[in-house]
Amino acid sequence: MKSPLTKLVRWFIPTVVIAVILPLGVTSLALLTHERSLNLAALSERGELLIIAAVIGASAIGELAGSRTHRWKTAKMACICATVVLAALSAAWFGIVISATVKIGIDVVSFGSLGLLICTVLSSAGCVLLSEV
Repeated sequence: MKSPLTKLVRWFIPTVVIAVILPLGVTSLALLTHERSLNLAALSERGELLIIAAVIGASAIGELAGSRTHRWKTAKMACICATVVLAALSAAWFGIVISATVKIGIDVVSFGSLGLLICTVLSSAGCVLLSEV
């Protein structure tokens, strides 16, 4: 059995770093190319952080659901439930944002999606840690 911290680092680097850095890096490049300001609102106005949160949550749920250990069942169920709710909320809100036919509150989307992303990363990290205990 791997150490939980080792597993967390091995999950964090490809899942979180690449899932966050790559799309936001491309969006940053596009903003700079089109001479737009580079800020949180511009980076997340189309719900980019929401879909990133949903993907990260789904990845962590898969890690914990495939766990072979039977200890800490209550904590594992709580962590999976929290991550499912956060990932589902992120995916649903992303659908609302991209299908909007009227002006959306960019600040609401920007800061709300950042909050959801942070919460999802934390609950996902909990899932990954619990998958090894």
